[in-house]
Amino acid sequence: MNQISTASNSTQMPFFFYSVGAVIYLIITTCSDFVFRYVEKVAMRGQQRARL
Repeated sequence: MNQISTASNSTQMPFFFYSVGAVIYLIITTCSDFVFRYVEKVAMRGQQRARL
């Protein structure tokens, strides 16, 4: 975010750079969510799921 802040201050286009930063953040968090779900699925093999 520091790099995005620096870029937005130097180019007078803050909305564009903060939007790009937000999209990059969403991509990274979505990918890490898929990784964590896969790891949890592998780790839970052979165990019953809790019923709510």
